[in-house]
Amino acid sequence: MDIKVKVEKDKTLEKVEAILKSIKGTLDIKRLSLDHRAKILELEKTFEEETSMQSRRFYNEGIREVLDRQEVLVLAHNNDFRHPPEPFVKWRLGGVDVGEEVWDANTLKELKGKKDALLMGETFVIHRDRLKGSPLTDFIILFPPLSFPELECLDEICSVISASPCAPTDIYLRHIMGWDSKLGIMLIGFDLADS
Repeated sequence: MDIKVKVEKDKTLEKVEAILKSIKGTLDIKRLSLDHRAKILELEKTFEEETSMQSRRFYNEGIREVLDRQEVLVLAHNNDFRHPPEPFVKWRLGGVDVGEEVWDANTLKELKGKKDALLMGETFVIHRDRLKGSPLTDFIILFPPLSFPELECLDEICSVISASPCAPTDIYLRHIMGWDSKLGIMLIGFDLADS
């Protein structure tokens, strides 16, 4: 990589980090090396294999997509950090999304009034109408990629997504980063626009 390209890349990463640090609840941000990315993918696959059974399986699609980006950052946050803009977990049955996490208060209020929506706990909704048309096979607990609106304003980057790690990956990241076990962790991936 020539010097000019490296300087531009470093400037872009500084801008990204400045935006992330300005988000309420952000405590720390670090870049992930290629070795750490490989270990994370290995941990995610092992977790999925060990926790899945014939009747249901886990799949962290979001982590895989984040790890495919040119740049990957890991962000530590506290409870003041905003909720994700989309569901960070979904239940998929026979290829149909039948359940999802909902954080938006207005959407939750609207769903409480619908007979086809069954709320489990405070924020998880099962869509009964979707259950009717789906085969009762291939149950997947899916962790999809999530948008990251705060970074979409930067022209220097593209394809921005984020994801939450599984428990073993979370433990691994805390260990290598030296972070407290009470912090939340999220991975953010993006490509450089001029690459």
